[in-house]
Amino acid sequence: MPTLHPVAPRLNLAPTAGVFAYVANTIDATVSVIRISDNALIKTVPVGTFPFGVAVTPDGSKAYVTQRSFGPTINNTVSVIQTSDNTALLPPVTVGHAPFAVAITPDGSKAYVANFDDNTVSVFNTSDNSPVKTVPVGNGPSAVAITPDGSKAYVTNFSDNTFSVISPNNNYGVQTFSLGIFSNFPSGVAITPKGDKVYVTNSLTNSVSVIETTGNTVTNTVGVGVMPQGIAISPDGSVAYVTNTGFAANTVSVIRTADDIVVKTVNVGADPTAVAFTPDGSAAYVTNFDVNLHSISVIRTSDHTVVQTLTNVGRTPSGIAIGTISAPPPPTPRQLIVLLQSSVTSALLSFGISTSLQAKLSDALAALNAGDTAAACSALQDFIDEVNAQAGKKISSADATAFIDRATAIRTSIGC
Repeated sequence: MPTLHPVAPRLNLAPTAGVFAYVANTIDATVSVIRISDNALIKTVPVGTFPFGVAVTPDGSKAYVTQRSFGPTINNTVSVIQTSDNTALLPPVTVGHAPFAVAITPDGSKAYVANFDDNTVSVFNTSDNSPVKTVPVGNGPSAVAITPDGSKAYVTNFSDNTFSVISPNNNYGVQTFSLGIFSNFPSGVAITPKGDKVYVTNSLTNSVSVIETTGNTVTNTVGVGVMPQGIAISPDGSVAYVTNTGFAANTVSVIRTADDIVVKTVNVGADPTAVAFTPDGSAAYVTNFDVNLHSISVIRTSDHTVVQTLTNVGRTPSGIAIGTISAPPPPTPRQLIVLLQSSVTSALLSFGISTSLQAKLSDALAALNAGDTAAACSALQDFIDEVNAQAGKKISSADATAFIDRATAIRTSIGC
């Protein structure tokens, strides 16, 4: 008789709770999951073609990844990674043509996706990935960020030197504003934690436009490195990090937001593309897109110094998002009974014994569902008594011990 070898229950439990980075590897069509505490690669998750933008929900339960591909056969989707076990859920979310970037509302209820070729932003519910609205914006939307209060979404329009402001509280109304003569090909966007200023990277003018959100006017232009692309603002709002990717610039400009002055230029890896801060603001992670030298530069923010270069990612790492994954709740008694039923099935017992044991577990489950704890306790005790009677006979000693231990734990959990 085969011996039961208890397997960790598949309850979608997180391998380890903590802070994790989700990195889109564009050529490999994967997402690398990196544990921030030791920068270990936890898992490589296959996703759709040419993943690029990444966002993690505020509760850490999901990561959304855009599929930035081109041509008539694009699948136009966003992959959804369930962070509890780091698997891509099916089906992916259908959005517009060539989705570049994704952002999640502060309350975690909705996702905004910038569709570069459609000149639209797709909005959908994160609870069930159902569509909410398709919002027309400017030409070539490449990035999107949402104000901390969720009242506005800012979209950079790469092809017409503008930015659009979406107002979800006003039926997703849109206003589009010029970035002025000192801007060209706006790409990245980030908003301060206070929601008072928006920073936009201008790829061809090597600058960052600073927008005040009250009137949506450009109040300052900050010169940075060559071809700035990605941008992120520290959790305390004190600095903005800008990736400079053009002509082997390979740097990150550090802008002090109090006076919008570049206080340091940090040398990083080849073709830095995106940047994300850890939740405590102690470090920033920069993806280096180069196909041959793909890596992540880890910058210590206290002195803006690269302290580590990670090579445990796929080819051409692009988008990155960092989120806190909470410890999962313990399994419920109902879940534990279902798992015990699976264990009985996997033990390959005789038909009669298996059927009898399964019936007792079904009775226990039905009693719990009806709120009858006493009946559930009785059914579980009947299960234990039958296993004891058959231990070493029709049920191996090892299987019997595992069954009894699990049934006893369930009884304890429901207060028998």
